[in-house]
Amino acid sequence: MRTIMSMALLAVTIVLQAANASAQTTWPTRPVRFILPAVPGGGTDTLARTLQSALAAKLGQPIVIENRPGAAFIISTEIVARATDGHTIGMIVVNTHAANATVQDKLPYDSLKDFTPIINLINSPNVIAVHPSFPAKTLADLIDAAKAKPGGLFYATSGIAGGQHFAGEMLKHSAGIDMVHVPYKGSGASLQDAVSGQVKIVFGNVISAGPFLTAGSLRPLAVTSLARSPFFPDVPTVAEQGFPGFSVEDSYGIMGPAGMPPDVVKKLHDAFSEAMQAPELQPRLKQQGIVANLLGPVEFKKFIESEIVKLREIALRANIKGSQ
Repeated sequence: MRTIMSMALLAVTIVLQAANASAQTTWPTRPVRFILPAVPGGGTDTLARTLQSALAAKLGQPIVIENRPGAAFIISTEIVARATDGHTIGMIVVNTHAANATVQDKLPYDSLKDFTPIINLINSPNVIAVHPSFPAKTLADLIDAAKAKPGGLFYATSGIAGGQHFAGEMLKHSAGIDMVHVPYKGSGASLQDAVSGQVKIVFGNVISAGPFLTAGSLRPLAVTSLARSPFFPDVPTVAEQGFPGFSVEDSYGIMGPAGMPPDVVKKLHDAFSEAMQAPELQPRLKQQGIVANLLGPVEFKKFIESEIVKLREIALRANIKGSQ
């Protein structure tokens, strides 16, 4: 009798394990909800919609994009952290996610513990540019102008505690200069005012500022990555111009809520990685100024942790406070 019961229990266990394995290998079983932190038409939205069809084909389910902007990306990030349906992921801008962990008094989630890092997709440098009427032709010229007129120069960014703001404060500290930060509600507004000459100096992302740089509406002085941008190879980095190690980039990555099964994480990582490298998408990505910098879950988590440490040091030094 005991032998029969043991065999029965073993059979039930095998069936349950097989069913669980089947459920795991067939994920996703319904459309995947993809939360974005910005309005339609922005950098994150453009990247997500470029990948949407390829991801759907690889995962075998529709990818439903939801734009949930606001509160320094905290709204969209909280949605991901609180998701319990097993089919919700979100895109983050890493330096904004890291900045929120350092400058916001209270967040509705833990920036590390409440998430499962899946993949870093791209790193995109910021560019320091000036209106053509501004006399500076190089970064050294800009620094000299700032030193000659402490507190008399104004630089625009897409907002308080964003990557461009941190890049500006890092330059101020590194170069020993004093410029006044002018935050805008988004890169579109800051770039438009820079193009019109309302503000003479702007820190903007290479992707969004690219058309203005190409048209000559803005003059680039430096990019804020360690390596030059392949789309503007003639523009030197800040690091090359006397500030070794200077690096502040906008990085876009994918995360899910905490506790995602490893096989689901791998399936998502592989799908995004393959989509980013698909030959048919390369012309569209290149046209948008996008270059892949793919990091796996472990490396991506370490990158987020390092950005939190780096930005916290800048925030404390510059007394940057969050704004929602």
